[in-house]
Amino acid sequence: MPKEIKSHRNLSIRWVESSNSFQLDLRPLGGGHKNFKTKAEALARANEMFEVFQNGKPAVEVKPWTVEEAIDNYLAKAKSRVADPDDKYGPASLGNQRGHLQFIANLPFDGLSLLKRNVSDLSVEFIEDEFWLELKRHNSSITALNRFSSFRQMLQFCVKKRQLEINVCTLAEIKRPNRKAVWDRKVKKAVAKVNPDNLQLILEHVAPQHQLKVLFALETGLRIGEQVAVKIYDPKKPEIGGIDFENNVVHVEQALKKGDTHATNFIGDPKSLKGIRQVPITPALSLKLKEYWMELPIKMKAERWLFPTTHGTIGCGSNWRVRILYAACEKAGLPRDEWPRWHDLRHAFATTYLNNRGNNWVRATELMGHANIQTTMIYKHHVEDPERDQEDAKAVSGGLRLKINSPAAVPEDTTVVKLVAKS
Repeated sequence: MPKEIKSHRNLSIRWVESSNSFQLDLRPLGGGHKNFKTKAEALARANEMFEVFQNGKPAVEVKPWTVEEAIDNYLAKAKSRVADPDDKYGPASLGNQRGHLQFIANLPFDGLSLLKRNVSDLSVEFIEDEFWLELKRHNSSITALNRFSSFRQMLQFCVKKRQLEINVCTLAEIKRPNRKAVWDRKVKKAVAKVNPDNLQLILEHVAPQHQLKVLFALETGLRIGEQVAVKIYDPKKPEIGGIDFENNVVHVEQALKKGDTHATNFIGDPKSLKGIRQVPITPALSLKLKEYWMELPIKMKAERWLFPTTHGTIGCGSNWRVRILYAACEKAGLPRDEWPRWHDLRHAFATTYLNNRGNNWVRATELMGHANIQTTMIYKHHVEDPERDQEDAKAVSGGLRLKINSPAAVPEDTTVVKLVAKS
């Protein structure tokens, strides 16, 4: 028995606000956590368990969790992380993991859904030979990997709670897809959809009242969550950021973040610390936006959003994608597989900037708000530099200094074909 546990009063009892109860920590005695309505009840159980422990018996028998119970317990713990402002695990992360784990729990194996199995019955062989293959059968390679990762994190939680001795997902040898290769292919397709001819055609079919939204996205490269959260800049509130018509710049300080549901979306920081940035715009665009803003009804300007709804509230990015961009693509007669997403307008900004500013990758990283330059480098195959390419070709040719004889003229074929008539 640990020296510090000399009586039941050495066991920790603390108030837990989220569950509105007193939590007794029985881990020093080989148990887990127990919640009680009153501190007196917690002390009584602590005394009882301490006496049991003194007699040489385990204080608490750990009841095996089913996969369903493990998921519920893990998500309850994950939900508490959302409330921590210092934890980057937000509502969107929770929603993604919940979706992944609910999908996994309902996968059938031998006619029985996974959620009914005990966590302790899972094996490395099962993960390798059945679980991973079933995930890949129902999902794209990247989605399968994301769901696998969520399940692995959940099982790690089970290890901490002593439901498992080892994390079988960590030990499993599976053939993971190359995320970078998949992403490169996706970017290549996306960039093709936002070539200048396509964009001009789309813009011509965007409803006039929405054209500035599309143009703003193309000329600033802001993420959709950042764009809808742009306000009119107030020097007295620089922490909010916004569009500064006087200096022709957009101060990106905030973004619309996803909650558990659409109704719980909220304003927070950009995707990363590097997302806080200043993006210059041309005086011409700045003037157009100012004139548009000044002409808005007072009701729509109440909260000072640059692109408000008709009620003056913050815009909805998914609404813009469907009702503005996709509607224009349909009117323009573009095939469905050539419709760009709103996020693809950001790709147009990046490739256009890099092609016209001498491949300034560091500055492009700053303007895009990427956390590191490696993310910006996904565009390297889409940046053209004919002068550089010719210099590269000359460097190789000049270095080799090889010569060949000029090819002789190809003689005409003078072969005579005689046709013999059959009798």
